[in-house]
This record gives sequence, C-alpha cells and structure tokens, in this order.
Amino acid sequence: MLFPITQINSNLRQIEEIPNTFFQKIQANAVFGYDLFPDWFQEFYGNRTDGLYNKANILFDIIKNSGNEPRIVEGYINSINIESHCLNLSSYLFYCETISQELFEAANDFFSHLFDSFDKKWVTDKTQTNVLKYIKEFKEQNKVFVCPICGNEKIKSSQHEARAALDHWLCKAKYPFSAVNWNNLFPLGEGCNRPPVKGQNEVIWIDNNRLARHSFFYPFNWLGEIEISLECIEEPSIDSLIKGSWKFNFLGINDLHQNLIDKWDIFFGINNRWIDETLNEFIDTWTFTFANYLTQEINFEDFEVRYDEKLISFRNARNSFNVNPQNRVEWFFLNYLINEASASFYNGSKQSVREHLE
Repeated sequence: MLFPITQINSNLRQIEEIPNTFFQKIQANAVFGYDLFPDWFQEFYGNRTDGLYNKANILFDIIKNSGNEPRIVEGYINSINIESHCLNLSSYLFYCETISQELFEAANDFFSHLFDSFDKKWVTDKTQTNVLKYIKEFKEQNKVFVCPICGNEKIKSSQHEARAALDHWLCKAKYPFSAVNWNNLFPLGEGCNRPPVKGQNEVIWIDNNRLARHSFFYPFNWLGEIEISLECIEEPSIDSLIKGSWKFNFLGINDLHQNLIDKWDIFFGINNRWIDETLNEFIDTWTFTFANYLTQEINFEDFEVRYDEKLISFRNARNSFNVNPQNRVEWFFLNYLINEASASFYNGSKQSVREHLE
C-alpha cells in the first residue's frame, strides 16, 4: 500500500520445486519414492527416509486413498496465484479439510516442515543463500527498509530474527498448500505479523468464519500513491498530559484503490497504531528532542529569530519514510504544527522548547 514493492529473485525459490514436482507426478505414480521429487532433492536431502521425506510419504498415501486425487492436485495448482485470490472474488479456493481432516493435517505437517527447512543445511547447500540474505536483498532492491505494510516499524533482519520476519500473506496454518509459494511470502514487521493484527486472520474473507469473500490488497500489486493527511480533532494541552485527538486520513486515486486502502487501514489498524505507537509518544518528547537539535544548530540568543526556520528544518529531516520507522508520523505532526496549529498551541510549544534550553 505505502510502497511499490516487487518480489525479488532468490535461489530460495527453488524449494517450491519440491511440492510442484510432487503434485505434477503424483497421479502417474502408484508407488511413493524419490522420483516424486526434483532431481536434485535426493542428493542434498541425503537419501534419507525420515523427516520431510516421511511426511511426504504420509501425504502421498492419504491423497491416493482419498478418492479425490484429481481434485486435490487441481487444488494445489490453484493455490499458486495469490494475487488472483486477493483481488478476484470468483477465484477457486481449495481447502484440504473439505476432503478430510486427515488430509488437512498431513498437508499442514508436510508444508510446515518444508517451510521450516528454509535455513536447514541441505537447503542452504542447494540454494547457496538463506532467509537473512533474502531479507537484506529484498530491502536493498526495493529501497524499503521499514515494514512495507505499515511503514512504522523495522523489518527484523538479524541472524536470529530473520525467519520470523518472513511472513505468509495467506497464513500457512489455514492454507498449507501455499506455505512455500514464493508469491505468498515477503518480509513483514512484527507488529503487523503478530496477533491480534494479522496472525492467522483471514485476509480474503470478511471474517475468520469465511461467510463471504472480499477483495483485499496484494503486497506486490501497486495501484498508486496514497494521499495521507493528519487531521487534528482536538489539540493537545501544553499544561497537561492530554495528547489531543487525531486521525490520519488515507485517500486513494479511485474507488477501487480507496476500497482496498480502507480495508488495509482497518485490518492492520494503521491509523490507530500510528497514533498509539508513535504519535502520542512523539507529542510527549518532541520539544525536548527539538531543543537538543537546536543546541547543535543555533546560539540561544538567536532562538527567537531562527525558531521557525529551524522547526521547518527539523520537520524536513524526517523525510526518509522508506528508511526510518516513525519518520512519516513525526513529519505529519510537525507539518501540522507549522501550517495548521492554533497560535496558542504553536506558541505554547515554542515556550516549552525555550524552557528546555534555559
């Protein structure tokens, strides 16, 4: 929504070849074996019959005994186009549990194990990369170093946190066939990813009961810039702890765009989180931060004549929306202060800054 991002080419995508080959060959194979996997799999997995191989064997037997083999294969094939499922209400959605709970559990077990293998040695040996490198390359190639969904937090990318940042758009717990689908994976900030925000919540249904489909934005489908404004409903009080009442407004380029923006805002709690997590804290601390900034920029004797100029510079320094979390929210508050604030709020804030300097 906030940034035009694209999925990057990564050798990690080779892991998709495992289920793709499995479902391409299963109908022609009466017996389970390594010939149901890509040619390279046996070499790198180590000619083992435990772990992932055993879970695939269990899934194979359940599919063969289901009496619905063609339907299951078709379901897997249709699980690939995540963008269509988000934007096309008539796209075919397959749920393993409609065949049997046994199939759902076996698919979940196999695909979860496969997803957890991204940083296993046999995968890194084959792909010559890992999730940490993928996330770093994703940020560099897209020039987006904050969460691409909310823009208000970092994407974790340390050695021990990278796997948690690689998220599913359709959650793997409900859509196991899409668990390693490269079109369904991208880096996401913790605040957007964790419950109660996203977690296992449905994005393509109006609620988790799946009563009705609705269109929902797809991260790699850029529809245009969002016009953002900060509306002050009630100004903060300089003399008390009241932080005021605020609302961020998001305006799209057309009705379709606006519809998707409204759902993005509601689902991820963008307005509320920008205010609760960033704006309110900034209102508490900005005069102190600005006073520290001024000590590096001007002499105290020049405070009165250069205050307005330096406040604009202080705002403009917060224009790296794609790099620094919180920059966007802080910029909008300072912009309000400069251009729209009442004289009493503006001058009261100025006096507070002066007192920090004295």
